[in-house]
Amino acid sequence: MPMEEKDRATDSYPAESYVRTPVVPPSYETFCFLDLPNSDSVQKISARIWPEQGNSIFCETVGKYSSSATNLASKIMKVILATLNLDLETFYRSDFENCKAHLRINGHSSDGKSIGEEALFSHTDRGCLTILLGDEKEGLEIRSKEGKWFSVKTVSDTLVVNVGDSLKVMPNYGRYRSSHHRVVCKGWTDQMSIALFYEFPNDKKIWTPAELVDEEINPRRYKSFTFSDFTHEIRHNMEVKDKLTALERFAGI
Repeated sequence: MPMEEKDRATDSYPAESYVRTPVVPPSYETFCFLDLPNSDSVQKISARIWPEQGNSIFCETVGKYSSSATNLASKIMKVILATLNLDLETFYRSDFENCKAHLRINGHSSDGKSIGEEALFSHTDRGCLTILLGDEKEGLEIRSKEGKWFSVKTVSDTLVVNVGDSLKVMPNYGRYRSSHHRVVCKGWTDQMSIALFYEFPNDKKIWTPAELVDEEINPRRYKSFTFSDFTHEIRHNMEVKDKLTALERFAGI
C-alpha cells in the first residue's frame, strides 16, 4: 500500500488509526482497529484511506477474521476456566462474556543486516489473551521465567496465543504467566503479523476469585483493580523499561 494512502489513516487518537515509527530501520507500522467485531472501526479507517470509493473487500476480510479470532479467544477462555476448576457458567458470564477485541495489522521493516536487533521492544500485553497470526518469517521470541530468550518457530497457517497481564491475576499463584515477548530481526527486510487483543471492558473489576485463594498456602497476591486504571498506569505513569513489572507495581500485595 502506498505511504500516501496509509498516512490518510493517521489520527490524533493513535489507538484507532495508522501509526508508524521513524523510517530508520528497523521500523514498525501498524493499523489499529478497536472494539471488533461489533464496531465500525474498520469502515472508518477504510473511508480515510480510500475516501472516494472505500474498500468493501478490505472491510469484509478484516471483519470476518476479527470475528473468528474473537470466537476462538472466547473458547480458549472457557478452557482456561475449566483448568482452574471454576464454574464455567458463573465466571465466564460475569468476567469474560463482555470482553472486547482490538486488532492490529503489523509490519516490521529492516535493512536485512540488523540481525539480532529488536524490531519491537520486549514487553507483556495488558489484556487477557493475544492471538497472533504471523507470516513465515521468524522473529518472535519468548522469554522464559529463567530469563532466556527462545525463538518461536513459524509454522504455516498456525496461531500463537499469549497470556496477558490481566489474566495472570485470576489464578493468583502463577499457573498462567503473562508472556514476555519481543520481535527480533532475523535477516529479513519485512515481516507482517495480525494480532487480536482480547481484553476486559474498561470498567471491569479484575480480581482473584476466593475459590483460588488460601490465606495459609496461597495467599492473595493482587489487589482488585479496574482495567481502565491499569491501562492508565501503563500509558501515563511508567517508563518503557518499567512496563514489564507494571502489574506487580500497580496491584501487587
